[in-house]
Amino acid sequence: MFLRKYKWLILILSGLTFIYLIFFNFTTINDNRDFQIYMEKLRVISENLVRKGWDDSTVAQWKISLEISKNSPKGSCNFKNIVVALHGDSLEDYLWEYVSLLVLRERWKHEHNITIGVFLSPKSKRALGKVLFRVHLDSVKTHPSDCLDFKHAEILGNQDTPKFAKDPSRPQLFLLEPGAKRYPELVHTDLIWLKGGLILRKSLLSEAKNRMRRLKESFKRENDTNNIYLVALHLGINRIPLKVPLTFYKTAINTVLKWHEEAGFVIFCPKSKMSFCKDTFDEEESHLKIVQTKDEADDLAALTLFDGNIIRSDLGFLAALLNDGETLLFQTHSTDNDPAAFVARYQPKWLLIN
Repeated sequence: MFLRKYKWLILILSGLTFIYLIFFNFTTINDNRDFQIYMEKLRVISENLVRKGWDDSTVAQWKISLEISKNSPKGSCNFKNIVVALHGDSLEDYLWEYVSLLVLRERWKHEHNITIGVFLSPKSKRALGKVLFRVHLDSVKTHPSDCLDFKHAEILGNQDTPKFAKDPSRPQLFLLEPGAKRYPELVHTDLIWLKGGLILRKSLLSEAKNRMRRLKESFKRENDTNNIYLVALHLGINRIPLKVPLTFYKTAINTVLKWHEEAGFVIFCPKSKMSFCKDTFDEEESHLKIVQTKDEADDLAALTLFDGNIIRSDLGFLAALLNDGETLLFQTHSTDNDPAAFVARYQPKWLLIN
């Protein structure tokens, strides 16, 4: 009786708490880049909302974002568990969404014998189509819209365990957060298999090879460029962790030089960070070059061709997965939620520097 009487008050208070978590915590989230903690707070509220059903406004926003209209196809539901990735706003996000969907499907199929339908947003599908030779996942626009229960959708983040069921009474919908990094599944994935789904377009690779040739020539020593061991440090959009001590960069470079005396280091620096790069790295040193970052797709293609990587961005991390080279990254108490640090513990060629 009490709940019936005050149910609208309870819903209003839940909604206000939801708004508080999103807007009033935005500054803190943006400063600390601690998205994992932020989304954990959001899920505490969302679990109650999922049971009662998301409000019509939220459902409408999701459908607009995923380009699902009243005229979207209808039909039979081929999957009982469906995961749709909400799109981010950069190539790094689109790639992470794609990788996360692939490894989620693969692990649950082989380890739990549960088949899940995984779908990209139309925006991510279009963006990836310009970069990859083939995108091995469909857009959610191809799936019957009446099988997508947005009202009771559950949110999936970086590492929370999905509640997939073998035979649910109705199709379950899970929404993957924009740019979500499913590294718990990634570390158990065959990377050779994963690389097969991440083949870059020939035009991108061709230009990247020309770019690499020019970089090698810039390190020319004794008329021989074949022995140069090229290492990339990409300083792009970076979320977790936010900062590392400046001494990390020198430690990482000196560590590589102990292994490879003929190493050459290329610092990919955004225009907005160029003053930081020039203050931090001495261009007078013969083994070091600073170059300005280009389009994300061009940089990714180049990064996959390096012999090694020092990770300071999502793009550098994804490239390191693809090129199978030696990889260094920094470890502190703030890297507990860093996918790269998590994955490094399982990769023989990846080194964590304390």
